[in-house]
Amino acid sequence: MSVINTNTAANISALAIGINEREMSRAMERLSTGKRINSAQDDAAGLAISDRMGAQISGLDQAARNANDAVSMIQVAEGATKEISQMLTRMRELAVQAASGTYSATDRDALDLEFQALIAEITRIAKNTEWNGSTILDGNSVYTSDSVKASKNIQLGAGANQTMTLEFQSWVPTVQHDETATTAAGANANGIDTNGNSTNDGAYGTATLYWGGSDATLDGNYINIDTVDNANFAVTQLDLAINGAASERAKYGAYVSRLQHASDNLTNISTNTAASRSRIADADYASETMELARTQIIAQASTAMLAQANQVKQTVLSLLQ
Repeated sequence: MSVINTNTAANISALAIGINEREMSRAMERLSTGKRINSAQDDAAGLAISDRMGAQISGLDQAARNANDAVSMIQVAEGATKEISQMLTRMRELAVQAASGTYSATDRDALDLEFQALIAEITRIAKNTEWNGSTILDGNSVYTSDSVKASKNIQLGAGANQTMTLEFQSWVPTVQHDETATTAAGANANGIDTNGNSTNDGAYGTATLYWGGSDATLDGNYINIDTVDNANFAVTQLDLAINGAASERAKYGAYVSRLQHASDNLTNISTNTAASRSRIADADYASETMELARTQIIAQASTAMLAQANQVKQTVLSLLQ
């Protein structure tokens, strides 16, 4: 049936042109941005998954940077501890020398001058060794029952509370004092024995290099080598301190090894998650180029068919002639 009020063929061609234009625009947008999903209407579920993966990737990358920063911090602590260990070794050498009966009191006083200077330098290094503005070898006034330590929590995951705790032994000679401590005979409480003398090991692991004062006044005494007995006592305590330094450095090495493995694992997870996200969100250029060529051909064909559909109606006029 020939009619002129409704041109069904033209309507179909116009609809096809509209659909094809949308598909062509989408292909051009994907080729321009490199992304398969540019808005929620492209793939609602894919967009949600992609965004969630993006947040996870950002967290993983930051956690890897955290691990690398922690390695740098530990290397600073290890370097300072190495210097302290060398000074402790020199102090022990001086103590062994002072313990010999061949030296006079004047000689021991001279040896003790260098000995005390080394203690002062160890304390200075401990108080001034910093990472990003934070001291790491002075204990930060965090006391435990037998030593002074500082701890740092390192975030090693993309989620909450995925942390690793690093402990740094204090190298500042210090004691804990509690004037109200009361104990049974021979027992200890809060680092104070029944005679009121500090028994807290303080710095240097289990070595007692400072005693008899309080953390508020620091009015006690450092060990010295001005007598044979004091020198022999110093040798014993310095052996403990040197062993403590070696243990700390070994611990730092273990920390670094663990953190490097953690960083490598985080980087691996991030890389594979990014690859998965890419398969969801990124455009396939080969596919999109082919799609663009297809829609361009269809655009030309549908435009030509629309012209043909309009031309068909012109034949109806011939019936009126």
